[in-house]
Amino acid sequence: MIVRQQGSLTKKESIHWLQTVYGLGHGQAQRIVALARRTEVDSPSQIDLVAGQYAGTRQRLLPVHRRLVQKVQSLGDGANIDPRVTNVSLIRRRQFGIIQSKKEQVLLDLALPGQTFEGKWVDVRHLGSDRITHQIALASPEEVGEEISRWLFLASYRDHK
Repeated sequence: MIVRQQGSLTKKESIHWLQTVYGLGHGQAQRIVALARRTEVDSPSQIDLVAGQYAGTRQRLLPVHRRLVQKVQSLGDGANIDPRVTNVSLIRRRQFGIIQSKKEQVLLDLALPGQTFEGKWVDVRHLGSDRITHQIALASPEEVGEEISRWLFLASYRDHK
């Protein structure tokens, strides 16, 4: 892999190098560096990361998660699903959303600045990320319908230039 061929660059230097040389976004470069530095021993698989998020009493929420993932996959090849230890990041050039399990529900956070919402959507700019602006709590797969598909589509393509 080209990152490994660069020798002894730090993680930060490798990310900057990929951004500069290949014009990648920060999230893309960060993912490539993470994959290049990963070893089978110390890095859990994506399946294990998601399984850990829905362990125990949260297992009943896994169908909601799967339905959201199907909706993201329907956005096309450019939409990436990146499981982490505590959540799943949704990326198309830049992060456009986050899926995370909580006690009784799955939270879908989206980057939709300037949008106004009614109903179950809440403003979440206070979470520390200016990218993510809105959140909805989902308790069943049936709640992941066409409205969610439209917002996922809009968030994923909003700044995909």
